[in-house]
Amino acid sequence: MKYARFLALLFTVAALLYAFADAYPRQFCSPNGEVCLGPLDCCSRQCVNAVCCDELLGTCLIDYPE
Repeated sequence: MKYARFLALLFTVAALLYAFADAYPRQFCSPNGEVCLGPLDCCSRQCVNAVCCDELLGTCLIDYPE
């Protein structure tokens, strides 16, 4: 049982490290007009049609649902 717990802990740590490594490159803050994959990629937290925009500045072509 001791080895099963160790393997479960090892698997959990490996899964967490993989999730962090997968998400880390996307956690940047792009200015308006930069390509984005989701709202976390943009300073304004608004990604429309893979482009960062800002409703307050009027740079979004369509309304972004909140």
